[in-house]
Amino acid sequence: MIITSSGNADRSASRAESILFAEKGYITFHYDKRGTGNSDGDWRSATMEELLSDDLNAVKYFSSRTGIPLSNIGIKGSSQGAAKIPYILNKLEELNYGIVVSCPGVTLLESDLNYWENRNAEVIGNNIEEAKALQLKVYQYIAGELSRADLEKAVSAEKSKPWFTNVWIPNLDETKIDKKLLFNPIPYFEKIKHPILIIQGSLDEIIPGNSYKQISRALAKAENNNYKMVLLEGASHSMYNVGSTDFPYWSKLHPDYLKTIENWVNTVSKKN
Repeated sequence: MIITSSGNADRSASRAESILFAEKGYITFHYDKRGTGNSDGDWRSATMEELLSDDLNAVKYFSSRTGIPLSNIGIKGSSQGAAKIPYILNKLEELNYGIVVSCPGVTLLESDLNYWENRNAEVIGNNIEEAKALQLKVYQYIAGELSRADLEKAVSAEKSKPWFTNVWIPNLDETKIDKKLLFNPIPYFEKIKHPILIIQGSLDEIIPGNSYKQISRALAKAENNNYKMVLLEGASHSMYNVGSTDFPYWSKLHPDYLKTIENWVNTVSKKN
């Protein structure tokens, strides 16, 4: 079962992967996040708790409609979807396993800040830490951790700096507080005993490079010895193969990505 991620994509975003797993013989279920596709609601204004409730209900719905017990169901997520996996496993302990792909080992806010830094480090140069401090305040304001007055004061103090135009500052009159940025998966990883597959790309620009290590440490704290960590060399955040290709106009999945998942799931299924 594929858990929804960030952004406004509906289930068509995971359609190809769902078909591939179905062709391998797995019953695969993916669904529209609230406010996308045929689903009502608004994912932008929804809290993380509300989105997680949607995911929990989707898992239980899938189980009840198919008659497949939770103990025979595994859940997979990528990026923000991966960050939600340990929470769901804690709430539905009967689930079989979890697969986390490109999962941040920090809050979503810190992951966004890491992405901003990777995109701007070269052009800003030696002043990157100074600029990063202001960008952090912007994200803290959006997350409800900093007042507008304090942000505007910080912006006013830095607006003459040469790097200022590289800092992303939204229209504050239209910005809505989004506490989803404060969500951190690590405390939930510290509690789960389920089999877990962790996949991260070596060329992921979004999540911090040590995220897989942070998750591994959290699972060790949970005394979970039933996990596997795979770092795919040359893979991006979306598991695309970064590098030379004979047809550079289309991105290609890393050749080991789906194979890694299939082999691991088959191993876990045999154990159970």
